Amino acid sequence: MAADERVTQLEEFLAERGRPLLRAAAADDWRRQHRWRARLPRPGGPERGIVADGSTRVDQRDELFRLLSQLPPGQRAAIVLRYWEDLSEAEAAEVLGCSVGTVKSATSRGLARLRELSDSPLAATTHQEGTRR
Repeated sequence: MAADERVTQLEEFLAERGRPLLRAAAADDWRRQHRWRARLPRPGGPERGIVADGSTRVDQRDELFRLLSQLPPGQRAAIVLRYWEDLSEAEAAEVLGCSVGTVKSATSRGLARLRELSDSPLAATTHQEGTRR
């Protein structure tokens, strides 16, 4: 079969079936795009189209640093070592050069002071209710 005959056959095929094939290909492409977009998570939850950014985390971190700066150095050090550096009470006591009891009391007093300084409703609720063992 010569090249001219193949081109002619292709042109005839496209004339008969080309339009439906193009429509099907376009529909398939649209369906694929739609499925892909449906799988994307919507920021802010499915019911809200709010774009989330990192500003909330930055604001919270800034507030935490400001509150920590208002604590006495011993309380601040105990809280940072226990909760930021994730050290045990014994490890924090070794770093600070004091007893485990001192770390416990400094941490407890520091957390109570942070609750007093904080404006957040959660901190106020936790402070009012207290903790029971």
